[in-house]
Amino acid sequence: MSMLNENEKKLSHIIAYKIQKLIIEGKYKKGDQLPPEREMANYFNVSRNTLREAISALSIMGVITKVQGGGNIISADGENNLYMTISLFFKIQEGNPYDVLFFRYILETQIVKILCNSHENFNFSVLNNIVEETNQTDDPDDLLELDIKFHKTLLNSYPNKLVSYLTDAIFLLIREQMKMTYDFLRLKKSLRKEIYENHRKMLDAIMNNDIKTAVFEITDGFESSYPALDFSEVKYCK
Repeated sequence: MSMLNENEKKLSHIIAYKIQKLIIEGKYKKGDQLPPEREMANYFNVSRNTLREAISALSIMGVITKVQGGGNIISADGENNLYMTISLFFKIQEGNPYDVLFFRYILETQIVKILCNSHENFNFSVLNNIVEETNQTDDPDDLLELDIKFHKTLLNSYPNKLVSYLTDAIFLLIREQMKMTYDFLRLKKSLRKEIYENHRKMLDAIMNNDIKTAVFEITDGFESSYPALDFSEVKYCK
């Protein structure tokens, strides 16, 4: 139990922020060990109890891992917490599922445009295998998982760590949104054929540097799944 007064608690939050800022600035990297508590307390001009409270908060966030006999280590465990935090915050704020849908549409169309211009780090073989697997099953649950896998792999094909982190962070929401769609479409007899042909044409267009067709296939896929929605506001963004 923390024995800090209110002022010390506020100060511990400030110290936690300052330590995160040092990490962002590159002072500390993943795997680095933080200096001894006494040294850090002197550096920030706070008590060791205040520093420990700050480090404890960072440990809960997954930013720091406490190693017995090894001090405090900068870790990457905060990624999962980040994913859950964004999803949870969206739910608490009663975010509209259509916000997720339109965000996904904008993100996919822009990334596909980039991939059409550069195939560097493009996971063609992985995506091609997913497409062919899609053509081999009529099970709606399998189709859902393959569809999710295709779009997540597509989004992560863009070699930008920030985009990858944000994609992974919101993919819990994207997955839920796609599952809701399948609950309505799963009885559609032509579902497998439509998904296969859409993904096949999109993948071929990317490999042929055909931006217009690639974006058209994305738009067609969204409009086929959500015929009541209007994508015209973002369809022609350049």
